[in-house]
Amino acid sequence: MSRRSLGEDGPTERPSKINLGIPMTANPPAPQKFYHVYILQSIPHPTRFYTGYTEDVEQRLSEHNRGKYHHTANYRPWRIKTIITFYLKTSSGRTFEKKDYNEINLL
Repeated sequence: MSRRSLGEDGPTERPSKINLGIPMTANPPAPQKFYHVYILQSIPHPTRFYTGYTEDVEQRLSEHNRGKYHHTANYRPWRIKTIITFYLKTSSGRTFEKKDYNEINLL
C-alpha cells in the first residue's frame, strides 16, 4: 500500500518504505563524541600551567577563571596555551581518556 501526500501539483504517490541500502537490523552509528586535552597558562604567573580534558573548552576555561576548581583558583586568570582535539573510537582511545595528562609532556 502506498501513502499519498499533497505536493505543489496535487497528490503524489510515494512508497510506504524507503530503502537506503541499509539492512533494517543495522544499528545507527553512534554520534562522535569529541574530547579536548587542554593546557592552560596562568596570566599573572606565566610559569604556571594546568592540563586537563573536557568536551567543552570554553565552558571549562570560564569555570577555571571563576575559581570553581581549587587546583587553579589561586593562579587565575588563565589563558589557553594548547588544545588537542580527538574522539574516542577504540578501546585504546578510552584508555587514553583515563590517562593522567600530567604525565604527558605536550610542550
